[in-house]
Amino acid sequence: AQNDAGIGGKKGINSFAAKNMLGTFATPFAVINDSQFLATLPPRDRASGMAEAVKVGLIRDAAFFQWLAAHRVRLAAFELDAVETMIRRCAELHLAHIATGGDPFEQGTTRPLDFGHWAAHKLELLTGHALRHGEAVALGRALDARYSVREGLLSAGELESILEVLEAL
Repeated sequence: AQNDAGIGGKKGINSFAAKNMLGTFATPFAVINDSQFLATLPPRDRASGMAEAVKVGLIRDAAFFQWLAAHRVRLAAFELDAVETMIRRCAELHLAHIATGGDPFEQGTTRPLDFGHWAAHKLELLTGHALRHGEAVALGRALDARYSVREGLLSAGELESILEVLEAL
């Protein structure tokens, strides 16, 4: 949530056996990210949260994705200074999107934020939520990237870079 949902405008809960079936769109007045809170999370949840940072880097800031790739070992080890840098950059990119008009009702320019999610929500349901959201999103992102190579939108080398970062995190 510190990488993604806390900054965004969509606030949803799972209901009726579907992801985010009930909710609202409301841009927050303020968001407080406390990195000390992250220390209370199990390692699996820490890693799961990083999948959303990969998405933000891939769709909004190639230099940030390259930073994630370069620091994947430190991030996987959950070195706090690297994690805090990752969270701050995600927040900056989300805030810039919101501040420049954004797409609060997700009907146009925000659709790229769903990168990896079309399969993820189904994977979560099929596994009875045994897969964490970030784990399912990482798998969905790998599928989307593979499809992009098939359609000629990504190179095989770009796919390998994406998969290396996802696997490392």
